[in-house]
Amino acid sequence: MFEYATTIDRTGLYDGQSEEAIIDRYKRNYQIDTVSFAQVRRHAELEGQLTDQILASQRGDRAAVASHAYSTLYREIDWLTGTGGPPDGERWLALLHKGADVYEVGSGAGKLAQFLNDHGVNCVRTDISNERNSANQLDGSRTTDGVNLSDFVDRTYDYVISDQVAEHLHPADIIPHFTEARKILATGGSYIFRAPNVHCGPHDLSLVFDLDKPVFMHLHEFEWRDVDLIVDQCGYADAKAIFTVPGTQIAIPSGLYFSYLKFVEKTFGGRKNFKRLAKALYFPTQVWVKLSKA
Repeated sequence: MFEYATTIDRTGLYDGQSEEAIIDRYKRNYQIDTVSFAQVRRHAELEGQLTDQILASQRGDRAAVASHAYSTLYREIDWLTGTGGPPDGERWLALLHKGADVYEVGSGAGKLAQFLNDHGVNCVRTDISNERNSANQLDGSRTTDGVNLSDFVDRTYDYVISDQVAEHLHPADIIPHFTEARKILATGGSYIFRAPNVHCGPHDLSLVFDLDKPVFMHLHEFEWRDVDLIVDQCGYADAKAIFTVPGTQIAIPSGLYFSYLKFVEKTFGGRKNFKRLAKALYFPTQVWVKLSKA
């Protein structure tokens, strides 16, 4: 299904790189103004350890392991608690309707949920750890394991959404997660998720070290063909890629665009220069999809 290793080799992480280059990439990646090399090293060491703990965990205790890992990360690497840019709320709002009941998985710092609630959408904020909510003085967030969603709710929603969350799931939990999301959708509802595309990455801490693939908490960065597998395995009626009109806040679900992106990925995805080609081919760095429940 989705392959993974229980530990990752991170030897040679700093080879051939200057401290200045690493710090510069770190500041740009996490959108922070000041950080020391010692802080970056501490972050990398801790996140590597926590990533391996999640990968090696068994299904029965994985929720506790993952919750502990993220709470530990945001408690000890406390400069991360408020990171993240604007929530891209206008584009998300274009995909929902006012008055909709929305269940957000992995709300993190809560910026997207807050935006939606401020604009007439009833969004429930949930996360596996309450560390960032506490640090940002946010109330009302619910704690879930992010996978067995139907165990935490007693009703259905018009939409389930997640933004930059699915890549953090243990690969063995990806199919269960999407299956559970469908369970808590009302008839005709949709799960809209956005996650990094592996061919344009890596997008996690690995980017700071100029690596070719993710070796930290992005346990699975997605391909467009993964979406077909999710539809088939999890019982969704169909999938549409989210097309964003250049220079606007307009976001439109499109089956035709989904077919085009799968074609581009299959044809060009393996090329070394693909990251440069991607922009010219209007191939987004993120897999952003609307999965519909019949």
